[in-house]
Amino acid sequence: MGASLNVFINTKMMKDRDYADNINKKAEKMLEE
Repeated sequence: MGASLNVFINTKMMKDRDYADNINKKAEKMLEE
């Protein structure tokens, strides 16, 4: 869970929003499993 928080914090700073949103979706999916 801590690693996913790190992912969300890092993707907020990314300029490529499509790529960042894709990473966030993958992280959310992993949390659901």
